[in-house]
Amino acid sequence: MGLTTAPTPTGPWTDHGDVIPAAPQAACPTFTIDQAQFTDVDGAHYLYWGSYDTLCVARMNADATRVEGPVTQVARGRRMEGGYVVRRGGFYYLFYSDAGCCDGAYSGYQVKVGRATSPLGPFTDDEGVDLMALTTKGAIVAGANGNRWAGPGHSGFLTDLSGQDWLIYHAISTADPDFPPIVNGPSGLTKRPLLIDWLDWIDGWPVVRAGAGPSEGPQPAPAASYDAGGTFG
Repeated sequence: MGLTTAPTPTGPWTDHGDVIPAAPQAACPTFTIDQAQFTDVDGAHYLYWGSYDTLCVARMNADATRVEGPVTQVARGRRMEGGYVVRRGGFYYLFYSDAGCCDGAYSGYQVKVGRATSPLGPFTDDEGVDLMALTTKGAIVAGANGNRWAGPGHSGFLTDLSGQDWLIYHAISTADPDFPPIVNGPSGLTKRPLLIDWLDWIDGWPVVRAGAGPSEGPQPAPAASYDAGGTFG
């Protein structure tokens, strides 16, 4: 996991090396991928990372360019990955995905969440189960609902200009789940188009479309302008 910076979006880019030095990497028994940087209200920076099957967090330096603090393991589970933290109402919400992203129409991928009163955890689900417990966790944010989309997961988060929260994630169309097989290579790879749906907060817990799951067909778009478009005067 490295860092490059540039004075413009098109470069030139300067390589600053590893964001996570060797010692913190060794303290997290997982793949060093799926990073998500979080800055708290006090200006402190944190980096979350991990995949298959543990999520970790550590404090970063003042420039948010390198991990410096001790590593804390905050969640583990079967094929757990894609951690992403949001602060809301005094809680830190750790969104993550589990159950395998890429099994075509048979994928069990889903987005779940735990919350804590500290960015370092401990995070628990909506039934109080610690995300470090070796058991299935609850608090499903987005899961398959029986329509065309299977395996919704690996989420990001957006708040639009109206204050509405949205979940960005990928899913698999059961009608067209896989790329064709590669000649003289492995079998076909899973297609994972990007989706976005509004996020509701119910009793302090986030859930896509009040629990209805991934949408189909045209939906209201995020508010991208302060202009409400009305004529009230």
